[in-house]
Amino acid sequence: VDWSVPVGEHVTALLVARLSRGMAASQVDIVVVAERLLLYIKENGSIRNQKRLDYSACCAAAHSVDGSSQQRLVVGGRTGAVMVYSDMELLWAARLPGPPATLGVHR
Repeated sequence: VDWSVPVGEHVTALLVARLSRGMAASQVDIVVVAERLLLYIKENGSIRNQKRLDYSACCAAAHSVDGSSQQRLVVGGRTGAVMVYSDMELLWAARLPGPPATLGVHR
């Protein structure tokens, strides 16, 4: 093991995506979505960014943005909330009748 990051709570999703602004074309984020925590980790194991969530996450997916190398993160909550983030900024939210089991983006 080259590195490890103690999260401190149950991890609901682990993704590799390009979510952070200002990254070089060759860089990616290792995205950890935990029950109430969102972590963007650099490839060397250091924390690039983190956000405490005010809801309990149950699933997540990354999707590409047209005309950009950056992606967005879609996070589903146990209360039925669906949140769309650009980097760490909440762009859009909706509520489903129940919690999503999985999320994806189709074009």
